[in-house]
Amino acid sequence: MPRAKCPSHGINTIKVAWAEAHSRFTNMFERFAIDMLQASQNRDKAREILKISWDEINHIMGKAVQRGLKRRRAEPIEYLGIDEKNFRKGHSYITVLSD
Repeated sequence: MPRAKCPSHGINTIKVAWAEAHSRFTNMFERFAIDMLQASQNRDKAREILKISWDEINHIMGKAVQRGLKRRRAEPIEYLGIDEKNFRKGHSYITVLSD
């Protein structure tokens, strides 16, 4: 991104609408990467198709999760059901939670 020299603030990178600050990818590419992750349900397959590293796809996914968590509203739970069931034979148990 272009940089501007300001006498009072020094050298700053100009903010652009199509990418976040210090991001290597555009917002449109990150959105496409998220769509690829949802479609493939596999980080390695999405990474191979997009030709980016595992760290880059993981970083894009982490940012998307953080944005989603910020939009989430906390809602009180009226009723909560908890049950424990044995899974197949032996001592394997699962706990089932439902609201």
